[in-house]
Amino acid sequence: MAAKKRKHEANTSQTPPTKRTIPGGVWVRFAILCALWLYMCGLLIATRQLSFWLLFVIIASGIIIFVPMYKKYIRNANRRT
Repeated sequence: MAAKKRKHEANTSQTPPTKRTIPGGVWVRFAILCALWLYMCGLLIATRQLSFWLLFVIIASGIIIFVPMYKKYIRNANRRT
């Protein structure tokens, strides 16, 4: 009977799994990439006349850059929890 009680206590005393965090290096990469992307967008807006085509290029480049990084680092890290 005591062995059953110890086994039950061992199973119930475990702490619940914590949500995994994104490593610090990934946040640094995001910050650097975001700063460079914003700088390039600023250069485009400063040197060209604002048009729908320019807005399309900025939005498309943001999708091309940030969606794969989101899928690789953030979504996959949240799935492992």
